[in-house]
Amino acid sequence: MVWEVDDATLPPIDFASPGRFAIHNPEEPPRQRFVADLSHRLGEGRSIIECDEYDLRVHACHMTQQTRRNLAVHAADQAGWLFSQRYFIDSCEQMVLAQPKSRIRVLLQDVPKDFALGHSLAKFAQRFPSMCEIRRIHPHLPREPQVYLLADNQGILMLPQRQTRKGFVRYQSPDQVRRWKGSFEELWASSQSDPALRRFLL
Repeated sequence: MVWEVDDATLPPIDFASPGRFAIHNPEEPPRQRFVADLSHRLGEGRSIIECDEYDLRVHACHMTQQTRRNLAVHAADQAGWLFSQRYFIDSCEQMVLAQPKSRIRVLLQDVPKDFALGHSLAKFAQRFPSMCEIRRIHPHLPREPQVYLLADNQGILMLPQRQTRKGFVRYQSPDQVRRWKGSFEELWASSQSDPALRRFLL
């Protein structure tokens, strides 16, 4: 088959370009809340700040960095998404470097197999053994539902139920801190150094 092509000029084709299409990407989340959180000072303001997962992470770091003497964390293993993360451990490091006489105590309900992996509290305690101590709550004691952080004698971060990632923070609450610190001290007095954790720290 042979195609014959006419040399005559073809008429122009009418074509209208639709132009550029707008692409609607989601905007970055606003950071005003993060800035506002950083305005809180330990020992100032008695308001209760209700927190979601994002807020709890911000406040845990911010409160830890302001702690001068004593930081107590109860059941860190039950909130690994909060305490076993680089941002929180980096805040602990800032604390001990800024306050050489400070002390961090961590109580676990259990010692998970992956507790010593990665950027963990266990490795932090290995680096600063005189400032950070991790112990396991006596296995015969009932498991408490709360997960909490106590900063000096003023600040408290509380998750009433460990299964949910919601709680509250108070930067000045000496009465609540005194109450929960008493419970923490009782648990600490009967706590144990878990063999698996002890082998790792050695």
